[in-house]
Amino acid sequence: MTLTLIVADSGPAARDAAQPCLSQGDFESLLDAALVYLRDERDLRGWQSDVGWIHSCAHTADLLKFLARNRALTAQGQQRILDGIQAKLAAPSDHVYGFGEDERLARAIVSILARADFDPAAFEAFLARSSEACKRSRDARPFDPVLFAGEQNTTHCLSALYAMLAADSEPRPDIAAARDALLATLGAL
Repeated sequence: MTLTLIVADSGPAARDAAQPCLSQGDFESLLDAALVYLRDERDLRGWQSDVGWIHSCAHTADLLKFLARNRALTAQGQQRILDGIQAKLAAPSDHVYGFGEDERLARAIVSILARADFDPAAFEAFLARSSEACKRSRDARPFDPVLFAGEQNTTHCLSALYAMLAADSEPRPDIAAARDALLATLGAL
């Protein structure tokens, strides 16, 4: 199965999260491939009237969401997913996501936060890197639209993530702390 097919169909990862069938090695290979694809794919179009949904970033986010729910994901894997998402959001581009990609990436992050073995330090590092990427955009002289697109993508994703976390009226203490750290980060942007 090619990576493009895997990314277009997150079904194998979703099925494995519900009923384990992948070996640890197969899981790690799928995670590696998904993160490489997220990093390297440059075609960020969403809807194209002549072909329909292209949406590579959103489909990859869906795959990462299911991989983040998997019992085989390690603490290092959580960090790798957060790093990959942050790098994609802040990547130099002239494209601001307009077809829900930021929200889909936020759902992958929620899947990490929902884990019993959620690593708060990894999330705090994600927030710090996200804040720093936005600061680079704000401090750029002259104005750099490529950096600004990354700032917008990051801010939109963090805002969507906050809305998702705020919807839980009785979160676990670690998720409440993550939500509060996120709100502080958004307030400083």
